[in-house]
Amino acid sequence: MATRSPVQIPLFTQREIWVAECCALALWNGISFETLKDLVPSDEVLLANFDLGFQHAVRSHQGKSLLTPQMVMELISVAKTTQTYRGRYPLDIQLGIKGIENVATTSYAAAVSPKARNTRFQAGLNALNACSTQWSTGLPLNPTPNQVPKRTYRVVLTTRVLFFCVPEMEIYNFRNAFKEKLKLPTQSHVAIQIFNRLMSDGLDRNKALLSKLTLPKSKIIKKRAWNRINKSDWWQRRVIDIALLIHLAMATAHPLIQQQVMRRIRRGKRNPHVEASNVDQCCLSAIMRTKAGSEI
Repeated sequence: MATRSPVQIPLFTQREIWVAECCALALWNGISFETLKDLVPSDEVLLANFDLGFQHAVRSHQGKSLLTPQMVMELISVAKTTQTYRGRYPLDIQLGIKGIENVATTSYAAAVSPKARNTRFQAGLNALNACSTQWSTGLPLNPTPNQVPKRTYRVVLTTRVLFFCVPEMEIYNFRNAFKEKLKLPTQSHVAIQIFNRLMSDGLDRNKALLSKLTLPKSKIIKKRAWNRINKSDWWQRRVIDIALLIHLAMATAHPLIQQQVMRRIRRGKRNPHVEASNVDQCCLSAIMRTKAGSEI
């Protein structure tokens, strides 16, 4: 049987990147970019909590993190990946956290130490491969005597958790629907290998526009942590993730966002010497006014 050639990540237009950036800003502020309704927790809170929790494990002699099952359940809810709970082999969140503490910290150290042995891309892939098998015992609720544990994978959940835990490693949010849209293998643990390479290539292809984007300021992430994260491409990966979802018709930006981006583009054409990517000129202020009940 002939194998399918995966679909490449496109070269996005300025408009597509600005729409995705505004959508990412909405999520950062706890607002759904599709409905403009509140979304809790926000990306800012998720990043603050997961990064802090993971860094505690990195710095702890015992390798103990501050990650909790409640944090993971909130992420599952806001990411709308509740299918993670379903399946013959039950999800064990505490076991998954231990896997991150034992495995991901090693990959992280290999990527960010002064004598780093791996690239951020390879370190991220290593962490995904190892941690995706750590969320279940591989036994059903009522195992038969002497039943052998089955190797199971939770790829979607692992990408979400590690994306927020380790912003310095090159990790991308994976969805099962990408397998059909991008013509990837049907097995998620196989598809993720190709998907990560496609996204990394796409990040490079769109570097000219993405490199102009900056991590939003934060009132809850400490300055030292914010500077560390800002030096990575975490925010650019968040934006291209959303740009791809919209491009593949897997998500839709609210009409207000699209309207504000078009205004932004027209302003740039009228005043080419004015920087049009300023957040104040973006859709966020309009979204906030709309949520407050004001006229635009």
